[in-house]
Amino acid sequence: MENEQKAQNIIAELNLKMKAENTKQKEIEDELRAKAVIFEQKYLFSRQQYQSTKNTNNELTMLITDIRERMAIFGQKKSENIAKIKEYEKSIVLLQKAVRIHKKTVSFKLIWIKKYC
Repeated sequence: MENEQKAQNIIAELNLKMKAENTKQKEIEDELRAKAVIFEQKYLFSRQQYQSTKNTNNELTMLITDIRERMAIFGQKKSENIAKIKEYEKSIVLLQKAVRIHKKTVSFKLIWIKKYC
């Protein structure tokens, strides 16, 4: 009888340990799922930023092309127009640099998220 009682106590103790371990494992799994959701949201946001940056860069390039075409068509006041266009191009080039830097930052974030998620 005494051995049977000891065996039942050991079994009960092991069952409690297993339940505690299962609870702990479930908490860890829930925490990891929550982190995965956060990383997925960050990835999607960064992807949207990357696409937006790419679109902005394309629009700026089209704007430069359009300005150059208009200059060819409307050749009057050539020197004034050229000076204005050069100012615009400088501004656009600066914007493109800023967009490229932002694009690289977003790209780096995407790579980091893919690597560590």
